[in-house]
This record gives sequence, structure tokens and C-alpha cells, in this order.
Amino acid sequence: MNLMHEENLPMINYFLRNEGFTIPKPIFKQEFLIGLEKAISVGNFAILAKFLRKTADDFEEICNEAGIRSLVKRISAQKKDLEKLHGCFLTSDDLSALQFIVGLSSNPMGDFLEVSGPLYYLSEIASELEKNTENISEIILISSILWVYVNSFELTLHFIDRKLINHIEDKKIPLNRNIKPFYNVERKSSLSHASAERIHHTLCNLMGADPNKFDSILSHSSKTKGFRNKVSHSNLFFDSQKRAIVTLSGEECSISEFLKEYYRINAFLIKWLELSIGCNIDDPEVTEKITTGLKEYYSIYSTRYIKHSRAGLTPHFYNFVVSIRKGKGDEYLMKQRIKRKILRKRPLPKRHCWRK
Repeated sequence: MNLMHEENLPMINYFLRNEGFTIPKPIFKQEFLIGLEKAISVGNFAILAKFLRKTADDFEEICNEAGIRSLVKRISAQKKDLEKLHGCFLTSDDLSALQFIVGLSSNPMGDFLEVSGPLYYLSEIASELEKNTENISEIILISSILWVYVNSFELTLHFIDRKLINHIEDKKIPLNRNIKPFYNVERKSSLSHASAERIHHTLCNLMGADPNKFDSILSHSSKTKGFRNKVSHSNLFFDSQKRAIVTLSGEECSISEFLKEYYRINAFLIKWLELSIGCNIDDPEVTEKITTGLKEYYSIYSTRYIKHSRAGLTPHFYNFVVSIRKGKGDEYLMKQRIKRKILRKRPLPKRHCWRK
């Protein structure tokens, strides 16, 4: 039973598709997913909190250990292949950026949940392509890898964009000339995000780094970003006669040169995963660490939703659920984000003013 395509789980599918609600399906039993769907559908924070508390207390009963092992095995194999064939492609600035991003989370396990699901499915596609290289034409193979590459980069932009925008809102970071353009980007849907350049400049500003010298996958000089831009704008194709990747302007790039950037974005996501769980993906105790981290994660969210309930926020949650049922979830979220922006533009009392 493929729950990714089940229409009887509209809430879960909405949050997975649009909100990044962190529940990678392979690691949970079907009973948990059905129970979570019901808990969300009621639109009551107290009921959702109770369900998540039970999830944390009885985690061994609802988690799919085979699913966790499968996820770890697949990603670990991908990491070994990258290191064996190509070494480490990440720069010191890539690592600094990742450490900063993961450090923004009060519970980094949320990062693991958010990144692991998409990484699992993308690595599954890559694995199938590698298995069938002899049966697939080179044109189809390289074109498919280009597709996986763009999706990996887009997911990375989406993850970082959400981390930064939430950090700016939660910590009430002053909207100076470096932050404001990023903050004011019109995110028409939950999957919309700022451009790679704006994300790069905002990230550097928050880190206190020089964006002109910071050498990450998002930097202006990054070939990783450059390839993504060309593929996204349909300016990059595989020429089977030249056995090279070419642009509409006539520029050429060798397959090995492109693959180097493809491996870099994969290494970036895997390292993000490892930093979020506090150990290497091939660590013998990684499954135990993931299980312990997940129990703590859902316990934290249970407590958070209890606070939301006591603060009188349940009507907002209920309205959101109703909007999702009507197919207007994105529209509801957009209105809420606009309201927050309006509130931030109002002058605050001097004793509470965080702007200069």
C-alpha cells in the first residue's frame, strides 16, 4: 500500500507536500500515519498533543525499525560511494554554513526528519539509475541525473530558506538592508523560496561572513549553483555526439565536471543529516540515536502544542485544517504571512523596540 498516493490521508499529504511536516513515511507503521491523520483532521491542538505524547512514549511500537535501517543503509551506501570514488567535495565554508544552519534548531532532529525523506527518495532514483546503466541510453541516464540534481538543489534552497525565515521571525532579527529583501520575498506557495543569491547573502549576513569571499554551494562563483540555474532555465542539455553537456550559447562542460557538482550537493545533504543526529550515518549506533532523537522530538512538539492550546490558538489551527480540506491551505498561510509582515512594519514601543 503506497501511502504517498493515498487520497484518504489529505492532511498528511498536504503537510508532506507543502509544509515539510517531518514524517518520512518509510520509518513509520501504517497505524501511526492513520492515527496522525485523524489527530490533525480534528483541528484541535490538545488532541494532536496527546497523540504525539503517546507516539513519544510508545515509539518502539509505532516505528518501523526495518524502515529506519533501510533509510540508513541507503544513505550510508551513497556516502561510501561518494568518498570512495571522489573524496570530499565540501569546502570549509560549506561545513561552516551547515553547522550554523543546524545550530538554529532547538532540536536538530527536526532537520534529520525534514532532509532524510527527500534524500531517501532521490537516492533511490540515483541507485536505480546506477543499477541499470547498461540498459539505459546515455542520453536518458545523464538527463535523469540532471533532473535529480536540480531537485536536490531546489530542496536545499527550500530547506535553508525556511530555516532562515523562521529564525528571523522567531528571534525578531532587525530588518536591515541586507535582511529585508530576503524577508519580503513573496512566497506564493509553501514551496516558494528566495533566490539562491538572496539566500546566500542573508546566510552570510547572519553568520557575519563576507558574501563575496564565502565559498559555499550558494555563492556567486559556485559551479553547483551555476549548473542548477542553467538546467532550471532549460539552457543546459546533453549532447550525445560530443558526449558533453552544452548550453544554448555553445558553452561545453564535460560529464565528469558536472558530476563533481552533482556529488557535492549530495554530500552537502548527507553532512546536514549527520550533523542533525550528531554522528556519522555509518556509525554503528546511528539507528539507536535516531530512535532516541525521534522520541525526544515528538515529546517536544507535544509540549509545544499543549502550550498553543492553552494560549487559545486552537481556532487558528482549526481554520487552517478547514482551509486544507477546501484546497485553500496555501491561501490561508499566505494571508497569515502577510499579517505578520504588516505587524513587523508597525513601530513598536521604545522599551520593546528591536529595530534601530
